[in-house]
Amino acid sequence: MGNKEKINNTAIVCGGEINDLQWLSQKLIDYDFIISADSGYDWCLKCGVKPNIIIGDMDSVKYDVDVSIKIIKFPVKKDKTDFSLCLDYLIENGIKNADVFGALGGRIDHTLGAILSILEVKNQGFNAVIKSENSDLFIVSDSKKLNKSDGYVSVFALGGDALGVTLEGFEYPLEDYNLKCSSPLGISNHIVSDIAKISVKSGKLLVIIQK
Repeated sequence: MGNKEKINNTAIVCGGEINDLQWLSQKLIDYDFIISADSGYDWCLKCGVKPNIIIGDMDSVKYDVDVSIKIIKFPVKKDKTDFSLCLDYLIENGIKNADVFGALGGRIDHTLGAILSILEVKNQGFNAVIKSENSDLFIVSDSKKLNKSDGYVSVFALGGDALGVTLEGFEYPLEDYNLKCSSPLGISNHIVSDIAKISVKSGKLLVIIQK
């Protein structure tokens, strides 16, 4: 990967749905290190962005790959998704945070797989934020502050019940509430304070910000 201490911002670009290439192009210029998960390379190419590395089985890349780009190729038949392999690579190289693009839309199974992947690495201390043109998704295992401008917020227990959930500064607050993983109670809340806070004592929360 190179000199790790120089890498401040990392992005993973997957091959899912992107509707606004200009939006993606503007986002990607802010990152020091970009990984393409298989056909995420196609999005990078369309945006005029050269990823540092491509990871995956290379079964869905439509365009010729720049020969100067490093490729880590895996068999088509494997136990992990290309996105999960990208996360593993970052963890192995000491990186603890990444923003993820192109992981939503298209096939529902791929979207769900991406959400479960960021849950899995959260247990290893890795923080991933899945971003689209109109939403951010991330996992909270302790607490997180949000701004009023963040928009509508939905909170779901993920991977089991979430105990001691508190929502402060929301239109529909909660205090030390045990949120079942089968409950849609936390859907479509609204921040009413300048700063809101989500916290959980035990378990994991999937937080979706709809902008």
